[in-house]
Amino acid sequence: MILLDLKDEFKMGDLLGRGNFAKVHSCTRKGDPDETKYALKTIEKANIKKCQRNIQSVLQEIDILRKLQHSHVIKLHEVYESNKYIHLVLSYLDGGELFERIKSRHVYQEKTAMSVMKNMLEALRYMHENKVVHRDLKPENLILASKDNDYDLRIADFGLASFVKEGEVLKLRCGSPGYVAPEILEDVGYDEKSDVFSAGVILYVLLTGRPVFRGYNLNEILLKNKRCDIEYPDKYWSKISNQAKEIVEKLLKKNPNERISAADALQHEWFNQDEKEMND
Repeated sequence: MILLDLKDEFKMGDLLGRGNFAKVHSCTRKGDPDETKYALKTIEKANIKKCQRNIQSVLQEIDILRKLQHSHVIKLHEVYESNKYIHLVLSYLDGGELFERIKSRHVYQEKTAMSVMKNMLEALRYMHENKVVHRDLKPENLILASKDNDYDLRIADFGLASFVKEGEVLKLRCGSPGYVAPEILEDVGYDEKSDVFSAGVILYVLLTGRPVFRGYNLNEILLKNKRCDIEYPDKYWSKISNQAKEIVEKLLKKNPNERISAADALQHEWFNQDEKEMND
């Protein structure tokens, strides 16, 4: 970490977002003739010091981002620390969250959904090979590189991510309702296959514009999520290729031992279809 006042190095820009422990602003490096934008994640030490687990999570997030160097994973450039704050200087992406793009598109064309999924699975394969589990994969944590592109994404927000050793299972219950893998909700231990389930939920949403687990309240959604109660109404799936439905089903297997891996999913024939096959 660089122990100096970040404001001596960077000019702060607009607020991009905020969470429980952090704020994200745009920023530019002072004296940079190109005025390259970065995303600055600022974590207030006073907040994370209230809980030892929060401190460890921040340190682990930094370790993970330093380790991961992939074209579809958000890039960490520098870390600054002052008496009150820890600052992460990350790549700035102006395409916004995939969540917002889904809302504006309602439903992705299957060919575009395929490109989104291929990029996400390639990043997951790389992460899992490096023994990293994201644990909170959802459209809000997938950032698009450009407003002119619907599929060039980066996996972001590694605040809940963890390393996992070979043969180890994680126990911490975390994730987002409607996207979290059933084994996490069942408290039976989980590994990188939990990310694959979340990817399957995202693909379902991209293709249909509908959530997988619907309910009138959070408890109802979580119960369906835990039971893995999934329906494929013909109204929404009749125009989607059989190969797309098949890969969704393989990604959303309740039993993680039966669930396809990110690496194997990339070998599925869906990714080798041409446009005519998808429209037949």
